[in-house]
Amino acid sequence: MASENAPAPRRTLTALQSGIVGAFAGTTEVLINQPFVGWKNAVQQSTKIDWRPNFLYRGVVINSASIAPITAVQFGVNGFLTPILRGNKAEASSGDRLLAALVAGGASAVVSTPAELVMIQQQNTGKALFETAKIVMREHGARIFYKGLVPTAVRESVFTCGYLGLAPVLNEMLLKTTLGNSDPGRLTALVTASIVAGQIAAFVTQPFDSVKTRMQGDIGAVGRPARYTTLAKSFSLMTKELGVRGLYAGIIPRGLRMVSAVFVFQIFGRLYEDLLFPQ
Repeated sequence: MASENAPAPRRTLTALQSGIVGAFAGTTEVLINQPFVGWKNAVQQSTKIDWRPNFLYRGVVINSASIAPITAVQFGVNGFLTPILRGNKAEASSGDRLLAALVAGGASAVVSTPAELVMIQQQNTGKALFETAKIVMREHGARIFYKGLVPTAVRESVFTCGYLGLAPVLNEMLLKTTLGNSDPGRLTALVTASIVAGQIAAFVTQPFDSVKTRMQGDIGAVGRPARYTTLAKSFSLMTKELGVRGLYAGIIPRGLRMVSAVFVFQIFGRLYEDLLFPQ
C-alpha cells in the first residue's frame, strides 16, 4: 500500500528554527566538502592544483563562517515561504516547495557573494583571512565585495531548489511508489535523490559558477585592470578563449561536491532538527 510506504511526516519548524538548523547543517557540509571547493577553484582559474590538505582547506575559515548565515537564510526563507505558498492546502505542493527553495537561494546570495570573493582571493594570494579582506577593501573599496552577485544568485537559487526542493520531493516519491519505507529503501531513496538533484543542479549552474569564479578571482590591480568585469563580458571572454567547455571547467569536483552537499543537508538537516528541536 502507498500509505504504508510513505515516510513519516516531518513536523513544521518556524522560520527561525529552520534557520538555526540550516546554519549547523551548512557548517558541517563545508567542513566535509571544502577540498572539492579548492580543487574546483584551481581548475576554473587555470592554476596549478596543490593536493596538500593545507591548500585544499585554505579559506575554510571564511567559508565556514559564511556558510552558516548563508544556509541559515536558505533554510529560514524556505521555512517562511513554504507555509505562505501552501495556503489552506493540507500539504505544500511540489511546486510550492520548489518555488520557496528557489527564492530562498537567491536571497542568500547577498551573504555568499562577498564571502566567496574573499575566499577566492585568499586562495590566490595565500594571505591570512583578515589581511586579505583588508587589502581588498583598501585597494578596491566596499563595492568590489559584490562583484559576481548575479551569477551567484542564479547558482544559489538553482542549488537551493535542488537540495531543499527537488531532493525531498524525489525522495518522497521514491519511497511512496517504488522503494518502500524500510531502512534499505530509505537509504536507497536518499542516495538516489541526492545524486539526481545534485547532478541536475551542478549541470545547470556550472556556467554561472565558472564565470563567477573568474570574475571574483580577477579584481584587478595597479597597472593591471580586471578583464572579467560584467557578467555578459565575462561569458563572452570565457567562451571566446576557452570555448563552451571552459564554462564547464571544474564540473567534476563541483558535481561531486553538489551530490555530497545534497546528501549531507538531507542527513544532517534532519539530525540537527531532532537534536535542537525535539518533539
